[in-house]
Amino acid sequence: LSFLSPDLVSSYSMTPPALSITEEEHVINAKDTLTITCRGQHPLEWSWPGGKVDPTGKEKEMEFMASAAPSAGRAIREEDCEGTGTKPYCKVLVLTETQANDTGYYRCYYKYIDAKIEGTTAVSAYVFVRDYEQPFINKPETLLISKKENTWVPCLVSIPDLNVTLILQNSLIHPDRKSVFWDNKKGVQVPTHLIRDSLFVQCETVIDKKVFKSNFFIIHIAGSELYDIQLYPKKAMELLVGEKLVLNCTVWAEFNSGVRFQWTYPGKQTQQAVIESERRSLQTHTELSSILTLHNVSQQDLGKYTCTATNGAQMLEESTDVIVHEKPFINVEWRKGPVIEATAGDEAVKLPVKVVAYPPPDFQWYKDGKLIPKQSQSSMQIKDVSEQHAGTYTLVLRNRLAGLEKHISLQLIVNVPPRIHEKEASSPSIYSRRSSQALTCTVYGIPAPEVIQWQWRPWMPCRMFSRRSLHRAARRHQRDRMPECKDWKDVSQQDAVNPIESIDTWVEFVEGRNKTVSKLAIQEANVSAMYKCIASNKVGRDERLIYFYVTTIPDGFEIESQPSEEPIEGQDLQLSCNADNYTYENLQWYRLNLSKLHDEEGNPLVLDCKNVHHYATKMQGELRFQPDSNDATLLLTIPNISLGEEGDYVCEVQNRKTREKHCHKKYISVQALEIPRLKQNLTDIWVNVSDSIEMRCKVDGNHVPDISWYKDEKLVEEVSG
Repeated sequence: LSFLSPDLVSSYSMTPPALSITEEEHVINAKDTLTITCRGQHPLEWSWPGGKVDPTGKEKEMEFMASAAPSAGRAIREEDCEGTGTKPYCKVLVLTETQANDTGYYRCYYKYIDAKIEGTTAVSAYVFVRDYEQPFINKPETLLISKKENTWVPCLVSIPDLNVTLILQNSLIHPDRKSVFWDNKKGVQVPTHLIRDSLFVQCETVIDKKVFKSNFFIIHIAGSELYDIQLYPKKAMELLVGEKLVLNCTVWAEFNSGVRFQWTYPGKQTQQAVIESERRSLQTHTELSSILTLHNVSQQDLGKYTCTATNGAQMLEESTDVIVHEKPFINVEWRKGPVIEATAGDEAVKLPVKVVAYPPPDFQWYKDGKLIPKQSQSSMQIKDVSEQHAGTYTLVLRNRLAGLEKHISLQLIVNVPPRIHEKEASSPSIYSRRSSQALTCTVYGIPAPEVIQWQWRPWMPCRMFSRRSLHRAARRHQRDRMPECKDWKDVSQQDAVNPIESIDTWVEFVEGRNKTVSKLAIQEANVSAMYKCIASNKVGRDERLIYFYVTTIPDGFEIESQPSEEPIEGQDLQLSCNADNYTYENLQWYRLNLSKLHDEEGNPLVLDCKNVHHYATKMQGELRFQPDSNDATLLLTIPNISLGEEGDYVCEVQNRKTREKHCHKKYISVQALEIPRLKQNLTDIWVNVSDSIEMRCKVDGNHVPDISWYKDEKLVEEVSG
C-alpha cells in the first residue's frame, strides 16, 4: 500500500482515519491546550498549520516552535495511544499554550501512503484558537490578480463569527453586498474588477467597539506577456559520438503566464528526445523552462536546434548549433606569425594562437623551456611588458585520455626605447676656460640606435612658442621635458664656437649590456654654449641636454688674499671670495673661533659646511660684480691687521640649482712687525767737482720702512737739478 496512486486508492476498500473531534469547526481559547486523537487502520502522522513532525519527532517540531514564536511552556508533541479492534493504530496530537496563529486545518493521514485524499486516506478538522486581541492571523503578502471573474482575499481569522469588511484605498466593501461572500476559513470572495485598480486591500472588524485591521494585501496583476527567451548553453554545443546532449530553453514571463514550448531539431523524426518542464515563481516574474535531453548522440544529430515558446498571443524563438565529432582531435596554428613584437612599458601584449580541439585539451605554457605556473589557457597575455619578458614561448596541448599532443612556439621581441645613462646622474656642467673637455652619451635601447646625433646652440634663453606648438610637443612620449629651443645646429668641426677635436661612436659592454657610446671631444673651451645628444630607434627617442658653462674660476669659486696669505702686522688685508654667479649665490664670510674647535675632552671637532656656522663668527663683506663677466666677489677688508686676527677664514656659497652649501677655508698667518736696522754706516767718500755720486742705505726688516736722507743734519729733499 505504500506506493498506491490516487486511482488505486479510490478503488480499494479502505476506511479513513477517525478524529476525536467530530464537529466541523472546533473552537478553543488562546492559552488553552489542544488535544486531538486520531485512530486508523495503518500507521498515522499529523500535519498542522505551519509544520509537520518527521519520523524522528524532533526537527520539524523545532521549526514549528520557531515559526510560532513560542512562549515558556509552549510545545507540540505527537504520542502513540491505544487503538481499537478495527482501528489498531492511534496517534494523539497535543499542543500547549496555543496562540491565534495556530488556527487552521489539523490533518491526520496514513503515513506510508503517498496519496493523501480527504475522506479516504486522510481526515481533517478546522480549529479556531480564539484571541480577541488578535482576530486576524494572516501575514503581509502579495495578492495575484488574474483574468478570473472573482478573487479570494485570504483574510484568515481566529474567531469564527466575525463581521468583516474589506477596505480598499478609497472605499469599503461589505460581504452582505451582492456577489461579495465571506468564508471564515478562506476569507472574502470579491469580483476581480472591484479591486484590480487598487494598490492594496485590507480586512477590518470591530470587537467591543475596538477596530482591528488585518495586514495589507498588495495587489499585483498577473498578465500574459513574454519578456525574454534564452537557450543554454549560449554557444554552439560540441559533443563526441555517444555523449549526452542537454539543452535548456528558459522564458521569463509575467506572473502566472502559460507558455507552450516546441522543439525543432535534426533527428526529431527518428530519435525522440526526453523533454522536461520546470516553473519558478519569482518576486517580479515567472520563469518557465523546457529541458531537452538526447542520449547517445550520433553525427545524424548535428545541426540547428530551435526552441519556440508561445502563449497564443506572443511567440519567442531561440536557436543554437550542435556539432558532433567522430573522434577527439587537436589543431593549433599561429594567428599573427611566429614572431610577436612589443614595446617595454606597454600595458599588455597577447601571444595569439588559434586552437580548434575537442574535447578541450590541457594547456601548458613554457618560456625558454621553463614551465610558466598558473597559466592554463590557450592564449597568453603578459601585463606591464618589460625587457625581461622577451624570449621563446611554447604552448603544449594534451589530451591524455585520447593520447594526443601538439605544441607551437612563438618568439616575443621586446623593443626598448633608447635611454641615455648620463641623464640619471647629471651634475652641473661647469668648465674652466681654455681646458679640453669630453662630452659623453651612453645609450641603451632595443634595437640599438645606429647613430647618435650632436647639436649645439648659443648660450641664451630659448624663444617662446605658441600654445599650439607646445601642446603638440606635450603629446610626444618623452621621459624628460626638454626646453622648447628651435635654433639647434648640428655640431661640425668647421664652424664650431669651441674647437672640436673629434666625434666618436662605438659599442661597449657596460653593466652587463651592450650599450652605444658617443663622445664629443672639445679641444678648447672658450665660449659657454648648450649641447645635446639625440638617440633614436623605431620605438622611441631620448635626448640629453648639456649646459656647457665656461668660467674663469676653477671649481666655480675660490679665495684670494692681498697682499699675501702671510701679511705683516699693521698691513691692510683684503680677502676676496670669487664665485661664478651662474652657479652660486648667497656668498658669506666666516671666521672660525679657535675656542670652539675642540670638544670638552680636547679632541678636534670635524667640521663641514653644514655645521661651520655653529663654530664661527659671521663677517660683513662687500659684494661686487666683475665687469664683462659673470663673476661675483665678496670682498672682506681687514685694516691694520693684528696678530690676534690670525686664523681660519671661511667663504660659504650656495648652489642655485641644488640649494646645497659649499665652503672654502684659508688660513691667514700674521707676521710680527720687526724694527728696521741699518746694515752698515756711511763712510767718507772723496769725489772731484762735477762728478756724480751714489750712496746706498741698506736696512734689515720684514717690511719696507720709510727712509729719509739728511745732509749736515738737514733733510735732503729732491729738487729739480
